[in-house]
Amino acid sequence: MTSLLDKFRNFNQYNEEQVFKSTGLPPVKAAKTSYLPRLKEVQKMIEIRACQDIQFARPILSLGDIGIIYPNTITVIQGQKGSHKSRLTENIGAAFLCMNPQLKFLGFTVTPLMRFHLAYIDSERNQKDQFPYAVQRIKEKAGFDKTAIPPNFDVVSLIDIDRAERFEAIRQYLEDMRQNHPNEHIIVVIDVITDCIGSFNDPKESLKLIDMLNDMINSYNVCFICVIHENPNSFGESKARGHLGTELINKASTVISIGFDKGSNGKSTDLIVVKFLHTRSIKKPEPHFLRYSEEAKGLVVAEGEFVTDQKNLKAEKAELGEVKDWLTENLMGEVSKADLVNQLTDYFGCTSKTIDTRLKGLMEGLHPFLTRIKKGKEVYFHLSVPF
Repeated sequence: MTSLLDKFRNFNQYNEEQVFKSTGLPPVKAAKTSYLPRLKEVQKMIEIRACQDIQFARPILSLGDIGIIYPNTITVIQGQKGSHKSRLTENIGAAFLCMNPQLKFLGFTVTPLMRFHLAYIDSERNQKDQFPYAVQRIKEKAGFDKTAIPPNFDVVSLIDIDRAERFEAIRQYLEDMRQNHPNEHIIVVIDVITDCIGSFNDPKESLKLIDMLNDMINSYNVCFICVIHENPNSFGESKARGHLGTELINKASTVISIGFDKGSNGKSTDLIVVKFLHTRSIKKPEPHFLRYSEEAKGLVVAEGEFVTDQKNLKAEKAELGEVKDWLTENLMGEVSKADLVNQLTDYFGCTSKTIDTRLKGLMEGLHPFLTRIKKGKEVYFHLSVPF
């Protein structure tokens, strides 16, 4: 039995055939949205620019003589929970708020002769004390009194807005800001960006948010600094959280990772390392070292002596108890010193001198754990019995 839909299709086909027979022309289809005028416009614009001397944008934030953040770009600051990524972001925000190229914020400086407007969008901290205190710190770092309301500083919290509605809220907020500040380069901090959509693992939602950011940076004078959590145990490996994190890293001009420096045993030191995983600069910046200061109640640049001390602590691997545990599990019978030292240095990632010190410590006392014997020119070790 022929369905109603099939009858409709047959009727349309019959009409198309009649049109073709009477005119010799194929039937005209319903017009789709035409992107051709826009594509032609873009083509002409690129052709004109490609015939001129290209003036590359200067960085608006630098570390020493290396550009870090450029106009009309997306920057990602990633780190695990408790890694001080928000404190780093606050210092960078304060640099743009201050607009004084003579001042350094954790070693970062802004480009002179540009007007910036800082917009800080928070999605994590409570509105009662946590976020207000962060805003207060930014103002004070930028040289303002805590009671001041700088005209080039806007703050907003998304806590009260349902997660599924936050994308639209941000879109409206940014459109309003663009209209109110047409002559300033707007620095938009989104802390944390994964909270701005319903699911950071949803490809459709993720791409929709990133497309909005790309549209803004290509159409207006705006930069985005997006703070995002790293997946656990991925410091320095670009493992930003979720599908959104993956796509964001692909689109970002600058990717910064912050975390505590760790020894080979996985234990954190007090040294905070800022790694530049990707920048537009030809010269990749070296890791930047910071520390938390109780006196400053925030991050400061780590002094050379502090870095050296922490590096030495990192070199003091293979604690005596750890070496003892390893020997208990792995040392069977006699083993030459050369083989044992090689195995231990490979396992603990330390120097042979460190291992020599640990082995001597295990041979001391009334009841030594380890016994050393010499056979010709070779030295051997075995576990003392009992130990």
